Amino acid sequence: MSAVREILALLVAKLPPLFARITSLGDIIGFVSILLAVMAIDAIRRRDMSRYGGRSFRVDLTYAFFYLFGIYTIFVGVPLFRFLTRLFDSLFGAHVLPLAGLPSGVQIALGLVTVDLFSYEWHRSVHANPILWAFHSVHHSQQSLTVATGFRTHFVDEIVRTTFMFVPLYFLGIRPHAFLFVDLAVNPAGLRRPLWQRRP
Repeated sequence: MSAVREILALLVAKLPPLFARITSLGDIIGFVSILLAVMAIDAIRRRDMSRYGGRSFRVDLTYAFFYLFGIYTIFVGVPLFRFLTRLFDSLFGAHVLPLAGLPSGVQIALGLVTVDLFSYEWHRSVHANPILWAFHSVHHSQQSLTVATGFRTHFVDEIVRTTFMFVPLYFLGIRPHAFLFVDLAVNPAGLRRPLWQRRP
């Protein structure tokens, strides 16, 4: 049974670009649908629509394009994810990791708790550390919020955030097949990019 699990883990580790392409298409459709729905609601309620024509909104759409169309994935996310996995495997692969032998369901549950805790710590860190804040402040620079504003994230900020998630999951022994399900669970409705797209 462990041989089957290892084969599945290897397949999942090799397939992120394929999953990323599929998920990216879903993300694009989901994002455009929600954006159009919100704009329609604003128009029906006679709200000021000028925020959708301004420079700030175009900047947000540029970030959305960068992440949703796989530019980050191809040039940053997947290479970094593979690099960190190979590096950590070569440095620590011989050690037995605490959760590696547990059932996938248990790994996923523990992964969810771990990601939540480390997400909190990451967010505190980027607000407290001046160097990290220099990158994270891009996310807070928008003054007229829209559905697209969530994509306004510096790629260095994404790398730091991903590493905050990747390192504890790796050392807990939560393997690649569990990473996939953890990330899908913490990113409902496809509005945030999958782990391998936005992070190593």
